[in-house]
Amino acid sequence: MAKTPRECPPPLPVLRRILVERSWNSRKRVTNPTNHSMNNPSQLVVPVIQLLLVAAVVAVAVWPLARSLGHSNLDHRLGVLGLVTLAIVAGWFAREIPDQRAVVEAAELTESTNPGSHQRRKIFKDRLLPRQVTDSEFVSSATCRSCHPGQFSTWHRTFHRTMTQVARPDTVIPALSGQFDGITLESRGRQYQLSRRDDQFWVRMVDPDWDRDRRARGLTEDPDNPPLVDRQIVMTTGSHHQQTYWVASRWGFELLQFPWEFHIGEKLWFPTEDAELRPESPLRYSGHWNSSCIHCHSVAPNPGFLEAGSTRQVADNTNQTLAIPGMGRATTNVLRPRTAALYSEVAELGISCEACHGPASRHVAHHQNPVRRLARRLARRLNKRHRSDPDPTIVNPARLDHVRSSQMCGRCHSLKMPHNQQQLLRQRDPYRPGDDLEDHYRVVGFDDPVHQEMSRQGSHLYWNDGSCRLGGREFLGQIASKCYTQGKMSCLSCHAMHQSEPNDQLAAGMRGDRACVQCHSEFTGDRLTQHTHHAAGSSGSQCYNCHMPHTAYALFTAIRIHRIQSPKVLAVGHAVQPNACNLCHLDKTLAWTSQLMQQWYGHEPVKLDAEERELAAGVLWMLRGDAAQRAITAWHTGWKPAQDASGGTDWIAPLLARLLDDSYSAIRFIAWQALKALPEFRELKYNFVGPPAQRSAVMSSVLDDWQRSHTDIPEALPVTPDGHLDLGRLNDLWKRRDRRPVEIPE
Repeated sequence: MAKTPRECPPPLPVLRRILVERSWNSRKRVTNPTNHSMNNPSQLVVPVIQLLLVAAVVAVAVWPLARSLGHSNLDHRLGVLGLVTLAIVAGWFAREIPDQRAVVEAAELTESTNPGSHQRRKIFKDRLLPRQVTDSEFVSSATCRSCHPGQFSTWHRTFHRTMTQVARPDTVIPALSGQFDGITLESRGRQYQLSRRDDQFWVRMVDPDWDRDRRARGLTEDPDNPPLVDRQIVMTTGSHHQQTYWVASRWGFELLQFPWEFHIGEKLWFPTEDAELRPESPLRYSGHWNSSCIHCHSVAPNPGFLEAGSTRQVADNTNQTLAIPGMGRATTNVLRPRTAALYSEVAELGISCEACHGPASRHVAHHQNPVRRLARRLARRLNKRHRSDPDPTIVNPARLDHVRSSQMCGRCHSLKMPHNQQQLLRQRDPYRPGDDLEDHYRVVGFDDPVHQEMSRQGSHLYWNDGSCRLGGREFLGQIASKCYTQGKMSCLSCHAMHQSEPNDQLAAGMRGDRACVQCHSEFTGDRLTQHTHHAAGSSGSQCYNCHMPHTAYALFTAIRIHRIQSPKVLAVGHAVQPNACNLCHLDKTLAWTSQLMQQWYGHEPVKLDAEERELAAGVLWMLRGDAAQRAITAWHTGWKPAQDASGGTDWIAPLLARLLDDSYSAIRFIAWQALKALPEFRELKYNFVGPPAQRSAVMSSVLDDWQRSHTDIPEALPVTPDGHLDLGRLNDLWKRRDRRPVEIPE
């Protein structure tokens, strides 16, 4: 019986479906940079030659049969050509795809009492990166591009896009300046050898999985010969100030941090342990992407936590390929039986369209119909009322109220705790742009128990007045501002993704006072200068220099704080935010500032000690302050408006020289950068993570050079009765500095 069309689809659609499926499978392989077998065009030579040989054999075999049929020569040729073509197509589709699994070298920690005991294994994995999945919700930025090329282009040049990238020759920044291949890095007793293999980047290092397992067991001392492995760097984070690198773990789709970072401006490698503002320690540290970074550095993150009970042990004499549905496979005799792995999935790496506009599949499906698109366009053109109608199939942040639009940014630019921690580890993030963030998370404020516990351990998100001082968490400052709580200020009041320059992403015209006077319209013209008591157009008359000073910190840099409030003079104390006035007028005392604030704004007098009445605030913060105050003030000594307001830079070098030997690596780096902003030290050579003796030698050299060239001591610095720099008093301040531990957890 002849089959019906339902039972036997016509051949053309079947062939089209096969081609589409093979094309899709091929694309999936190419997007995995760790697969090598078919990504190289030269590897196609062998299968092509094999197919041509098959075609030749078919032609020789078929030609006598074709002639025996008695048709014309043209018919013979066409018949043979058709059979040869059929043979080539069949051979191409039937050919065996080579194994494309990547191999991960691993040193498995054993139960032996020997601290260095391990056994070598090779782990075969389908992929080294988290799976990128587009589905019934998310479609990826590539789909958006086809209809929105302009918006795609302006987003494409932002640092949001390049926050997370697959490691390639054009994305690994040190490779662009010849600072990768053949480089050996050394820190905390270990060496890291970097190499490039074609378009791949590799590092020979102590096995990071072995290292992590040892730390989990409380073992911190290295054995004599820790196991070395070659691991491929598969992903990068950052492209603006610094770049971080990730290697594949033996477990799941997990990524472990290569414990070195690259400073883009200085073209300098430095250890991860020295990247943040925290007490220097000989202990090693590296991050874990899947449990932390994934939540903000990708779209629709799903850590993919797989419980220990769902793994299984495989005997040595059996097939050692463990298949986990939808999660690839890993080959070993034991797949982490006591702990668990993360088989992470994202819709897209980096921060792309759907991170702000929400899932776009419904939007795409709705607008694929050209009749529907045309009807909507005509309706908007003919009826003004329809021009402002929002598209119900997609989220436009500009159409949300100031709370929901700010929460969209706050999902990443804050510290928050999920209401259901376990669910967040196992499933895709439930938050969608336009949701109420508080339905899914608790934002960690100053009085939150989480922050209070962090503070007890020395990890401070906030200054004592409740202002968030961690850069990148600006939402925490914004929601504490009256402009937000009593007004309608949102992130989009000043920032824009598409109509802005990538650096700071301030919307057009928002780099000046317009950002503030769009609401505070009374402060214009003479009224502004009467309010600021500074000349029009000067840095002292710019609203944000007083109300949003650089008192937040991240990435070796002071950043504008986003809690908008008026300057307030306070005595030097632990975790006390430096006031905006003295961060410009570094050479003036706190008493000088307090008196002016009383005269101009009716502030109450501030109780100050003798040093705070006599010595410049910049001197006290840099030598007597805590680590955060030292870092923030040192950065300001290199800031041009502060240099101009402080009567020049002649007096700054002795203070920065002292900070070159600070116990915090980050402060040493900031002091070095600030010194290089001074003409006489522009070419200063210094290794901020070098041996203490080298750092002390550079400190002494800077101080000696400055003293030889300065016979008249600037009045901002303490002077001996005979007119010399009072080094004794500076050293006394330094000995009394606030040594309480400070960590700003970036």
